[in-house]
Amino acid sequence: MVNANTDRCLKNIKTYLNEIRAKNTEHRPTVTLQITYMYKNLHSIIDIIKFAIENNVDRVKGHHLWVTYPELRKENLRNIEHHDMWNGFVDKIEKYRQHIVLENFEKLTEKPDTVFEDYSCPFIGKELWIDSYGNYNVCCAPSDKRKELGYFGKIDDVAIDEVFTTEDYQDLLNNYKNKSLCKNCLLRKPII
Repeated sequence: MVNANTDRCLKNIKTYLNEIRAKNTEHRPTVTLQITYMYKNLHSIIDIIKFAIENNVDRVKGHHLWVTYPELRKENLRNIEHHDMWNGFVDKIEKYRQHIVLENFEKLTEKPDTVFEDYSCPFIGKELWIDSYGNYNVCCAPSDKRKELGYFGKIDDVAIDEVFTTEDYQDLLNNYKNKSLCKNCLLRKPII
C-alpha cells in the first residue's frame, strides 16, 4: 500500500503467525493475506503467494480493483486490453494451489464488468472489518462511499456478535441489492 513500510509489515505478519501458532490452541484464527489486483502490482503477487506458503498462511485472497475514481481506470486489470495478461497470470499460479488456498484468482470472461441481479455480496452476512478508528465496516468500499450502507457502531460500544443481529444490519442483509453502491459492485459473485 502507498506509504506502507513493507519490511515492517512482513515482520509484523511473521511475529503474529509465530504468536498464534505457539499457543497451539484448538480454535486458532486463520490468517489471510488480501490483495487488490492492479496493473502496477501484478508482478509482485507471486512473491506474496510464496511468502504466504513459506510462513504457513492459510490463504491468499484477492479482488480486482474496484474503480471508484476515474484515476484508477488505468490500473484495472478487468480492462479488455489486460485480459490476456491476467488470464495468463492465473495459469502461472495454478501450481501454488496445491500448497495454499487461493481465493478469487479466476480467469476473466468477455464481460467482466457485468453485475447480474442474482450475483450476491461475498461479505455481507459473512465478514466484518474494524477500521483503525474502531468502526465496524460491512464491506471494502471506500469509506466515503460505504457510509450510504449505514453506521454499525464501534468495537468499544458494540460486541461483534451483536452487530449481525441489529435491525440496521438485518435490513442491509436483506436489501443491499437496492443500494446504489451495491447495484454496481463488481465484487458480487454468482451463487455457488
